[in-house]
Amino acid sequence: MGQEQIDREHEAFLKVLPDLLDTDLGRFALIYGGEVIDCFDDFDSAYQVGLEKYGVDSPVYVGEIKPTEPTVTSYSWEKRAHTLT
Repeated sequence: MGQEQIDREHEAFLKVLPDLLDTDLGRFALIYGGEVIDCFDDFDSAYQVGLEKYGVDSPVYVGEIKPTEPTVTSYSWEKRAHTLT
C-alpha cells in the first residue's frame, strides 16, 4: 500500500471523525475507498473484516474513534536547527 493511499484513507477518517465521536466513541472505524465501511469494538475485528472483504493488498484503514489531541506541526527552522546540533 502506497503512502498516498494511506494518507487519503486517513484524511477520509478525519473528515468523518466528528460525527463518529457522537455515535461510536471508543470503537474502531474501517475505512475503504474513502468511506466508512463499519465500526467495530476492537482493532482486530475491524482489521480482520478489512482483510476478508478487500484482501491483503488493498488500502484499508482502521482508525480509533477518539478525540484528537492538538499537535504542533511546525517549528521555526532556526530553533529546530539549533536543537538538532
